[in-house]
Amino acid sequence: MGLLINVMTFLQKRKTLVLFVGGLLVGLLLGLLFAWVVWPVQWENAAPGHLRADYQRYYLRCVADEYLANGDVGAMQRHLGLDLKAKQNPWVKTPALLGTAMDSAAQEYSDRAPIFQQLKGMVAAPLATAGVTPAAGTTPQPTGGGKLPITTICGLLLVVFALVVGAYFLITRQRAAKKPAPARKPAAPGPAGEAPLVPEEAGGGEPEPVTSFMANYVLGDDYFDPSFSIEVGPDFLGECGVGVSETIGVADPKKVTAFEVWLFDKSDIRTITTVVASEYAFNDPALQAKLAPKGEIVLAKPGAEVVLETSALRVRAIIKAADYAQGNLPPGSFFQRLSLELRAWVKSNPQPPA
Repeated sequence: MGLLINVMTFLQKRKTLVLFVGGLLVGLLLGLLFAWVVWPVQWENAAPGHLRADYQRYYLRCVADEYLANGDVGAMQRHLGLDLKAKQNPWVKTPALLGTAMDSAAQEYSDRAPIFQQLKGMVAAPLATAGVTPAAGTTPQPTGGGKLPITTICGLLLVVFALVVGAYFLITRQRAAKKPAPARKPAAPGPAGEAPLVPEEAGGGEPEPVTSFMANYVLGDDYFDPSFSIEVGPDFLGECGVGVSETIGVADPKKVTAFEVWLFDKSDIRTITTVVASEYAFNDPALQAKLAPKGEIVLAKPGAEVVLETSALRVRAIIKAADYAQGNLPPGSFFQRLSLELRAWVKSNPQPPA
């Protein structure tokens, strides 16, 4: 329970960081989805000049062999990509690259060196008439132009919608965080040794609690463990709750003979507890010794109160109903029903943690 409360406190204090990291992860996942599934990049019209150097030499050898076999100059030029636009073939944009590739192929395949020299001379004229200014080599260009597919349009609309929703959410959170808290009147000093609480409402009486909760247990609720946050505006101050402290007997459902009322104050970094015990547990020495380390033991009866107080918070638990079940166990030993009202106050002048 303490670890869970500490984790929740950390998340409450760092809402902005959690939102930022969460948004970053969602954006990354959306980007990967669109890049690999919805709108993947496709490369087309790659020319021989884009091949790796060793593949270029092998490709030129194949072109030379084909030219030796059929003597087709036009086919040879097409295989070299000389009919492509300059931006698609580095050999057209920078003829020196083709010459270097042929010289490298002639060195590796020395038996075909004469044919490479012949081809080098044959391609010089077409490259010269292309009127291309020598420049650095290029890489294959992604396909473009034409109408966008419907999946791409839907994907772009989804991204824009997600960005708009995310921006609206962040702006709303920031405005809520900057909204000033309502002004409070100074509190009157409390009794000696007690810090003053929040101011009283007009008309006197008990100060109004910051918040209040109801916790209702019924026999058979084996996982009874409600907890409630104590907040003032966007500020998380602590938590309070009720849980099962001790059971008796062995058969199901669990027969609860004592409950534990607890209060956690984030500024005090501790959890204090008080035990609400049945008549049997309250009067049994063995159970009293077992429950004593958990805090003060209070007899569960309608109207009884449990007060928990830390440096900045005060919680009063009022027992509204306490009914005992009938069975093979001693009378008044386990609960049929228990109803608690928890009221929380925030001290206007909190004391330093003990």
